[in-house]
Amino acid sequence: VEGTITMIAGTTGQVFINTGDNRRLDKEGTIPFGVILETSGGGMELVHNIYHDYKGGQGQIPAIDNHQVASKFSEMGRIDRCYRK
Repeated sequence: VEGTITMIAGTTGQVFINTGDNRRLDKEGTIPFGVILETSGGGMELVHNIYHDYKGGQGQIPAIDNHQVASKFSEMGRIDRCYRK
């Protein structure tokens, strides 16, 4: 559902904000864990203004599987490393 913050199950650690109705992903093991709240000047309006040229389901998952995210989605934000102290 739009505004749901979701994680892909598995080893990729991919987290995304649904910008539409992606209930089909429920069968693929996605894990919704949060929701964007509508606030004045923020909420989904802010999310839609972050970067809107990538459309859901157009190659992100195959690119992850083939380690091609950086080359195919150069403007997509990502965390390359994360450490816990």
